[in-house]
Amino acid sequence: MKRFSKLICVITSVIMLAALIPGLSFASEASDGRWVGSWSTAPIKSGIQILNGNYTDYLSARTTVRSTITPTLSGNTIRLKFSNIYGSDTVYINETTIAVTGDTDDEIDTSTLKQVTFNNGSKYANILPGNELYSDEIEFPVEALKKISISTYYENSTNLMTSGLSGGVSYTALGFGNKTHKKNLSSIATKLDLTSGTITYHTIPFLVNLDVKRTDNAYSVVIIGDSTVTNDTYLFLATKLIKNGITNVGVLNESIIGNRVIYDGASALGNLYGYSLLSRFQKDALSQAGCKYIIVKEGLNDILHPMTKSMKDIAPYASVDEIIDGYKTIAGQARKNGKKIFIITRTPYKGYTRDYFMSSDADLEWSQKGEDMIDDINRWITNYSGGYFDGYINADPMRDKSDPTKLMNQLTLDGAHLTSYGQIALADLLTPESYGQSGKNLTPLSSILNIDPYKASSSGSGNSNSSSSSSSGISDFFKNATGALAGLLKPSGSGNSGSSNNSNSNSSSSGANSTPNVITPTINFDANNSSGNQNGGSQSGSNSNSANSMVANLQNNGGNQTQNTQSSSGGMSVKQIMGVMLLSAVGILLVVAAMVVLYNKDSGTPSSLSRGVKKLKI
Repeated sequence: MKRFSKLICVITSVIMLAALIPGLSFASEASDGRWVGSWSTAPIKSGIQILNGNYTDYLSARTTVRSTITPTLSGNTIRLKFSNIYGSDTVYINETTIAVTGDTDDEIDTSTLKQVTFNNGSKYANILPGNELYSDEIEFPVEALKKISISTYYENSTNLMTSGLSGGVSYTALGFGNKTHKKNLSSIATKLDLTSGTITYHTIPFLVNLDVKRTDNAYSVVIIGDSTVTNDTYLFLATKLIKNGITNVGVLNESIIGNRVIYDGASALGNLYGYSLLSRFQKDALSQAGCKYIIVKEGLNDILHPMTKSMKDIAPYASVDEIIDGYKTIAGQARKNGKKIFIITRTPYKGYTRDYFMSSDADLEWSQKGEDMIDDINRWITNYSGGYFDGYINADPMRDKSDPTKLMNQLTLDGAHLTSYGQIALADLLTPESYGQSGKNLTPLSSILNIDPYKASSSGSGNSNSSSSSSSGISDFFKNATGALAGLLKPSGSGNSGSSNNSNSNSSSSGANSTPNVITPTINFDANNSSGNQNGGSQSGSNSNSANSMVANLQNNGGNQTQNTQSSSGGMSVKQIMGVMLLSAVGILLVVAAMVVLYNKDSGTPSSLSRGVKKLKI
């Protein structure tokens, strides 16, 4: 009996000791659930660099920030993560709430409002420089593809040094006090965004993750890369999975504009391009909650940035062998950590000029050297990557058959970045193996939407009626959706309601390297199955979360490009006029920045560079 008692004592001691060892768990953990990523954004160092100075933006005192995001995995218990990893000052959170998004992205449904707490029940939180902070567990049901809004109040002026540039949209009520419990922030709420050529990126301050607690076999898939996937491809993939009855997979987007495999971002605004994929892979991919699969699409900037006029002799050159060695390194890290990793072949770039200031002097010109480097990388991916990656995704179907050195016109905004059609096409090209559904015959998203992205209206001759899609073909899933899909397919340049006149919808393309013409096939997804307006003319509708009014617009230019290329008077073109105006604005901003720096140097008072910094094009 004594020996038996001693055995029981030993077993009990071992169990108690094991409970203290990280990484060991027992059935109690399984019954309690585990965290799986439902939404994320890749944080970058905010602000800009001018000459030898660093200029950051501030949230002025008594400011509320409301960030609206779209979860991809449902759950009843959640946690949020805030990051100050690039900050030089402590971030003081005075209050945070979470709620279902209202009729517009800056509104909330106050009946769903829930208090967010930190550190075992406090509504206050301090995040030291270089640190990240999880909230307490929150009993708050989130539904995949249904928008939610996180509202955070900052009593003190706050140095905005850590932000995401994808995955949601944020609004601020500068100086209006605590609005975390209010339906609306204020009548003059400001959207935080950053314009880069044909794309507008939305700044999300400090908030970087939303995880849900699951007790089943749920897991997350991380799409990590550059601006060619800093878009809604991840949400289109999540939609495809859900429509196919797969509800245990979260899809996370950890892509960063301008990001490179080998080197950190270069040039005056290089910090916005983030640290290299090699540097951030552990944090942004391997460490995501519940991550089992990783999909990589990156490497184009390693080739192109050293070839641009603006970054010549600034962005370090990377050879094909160096880029491939980088792929091998991250693939090895993934496998060592028990993750499956897949790589997408590099897409072409002919027609992409980085003409961000809309001048006649392109920052980038297509070259055979660049194309040869892309071909060499793709040759390695398709023939030799199997010893490192678990598989690859061939993006060649997106190439123009008449000129394989460019993407199909209807799939690209500017020669490199993807329209909604392009994002749908890419989501369908991702193999089931790459997101853990090997052997399953999934219905393509294009079939679900009754859209063929490859036959959509292009910048060639023809009327946008050619790509019309009957609203009767839209499934019940989309009729009952709560607005997330309407946000995906709505042109990002349009407002919540209003008309969109496309006077040039019948124009023909001016050449392979021209900016794609704005032919706008408008598809009306109406819950009441009323007849839709599928021509290139005007359309009006409400962009609400109501299931009774879903209007989703597909535009082959993403809604961000200007239609007019030349003024009718024969004088300066609209592009030139806008370029002059933009340069003038930048000049004014620099003067203001200099005055602010001098003022701060004397007074030590935190400043705000206003929203002008956020409008500076990169």
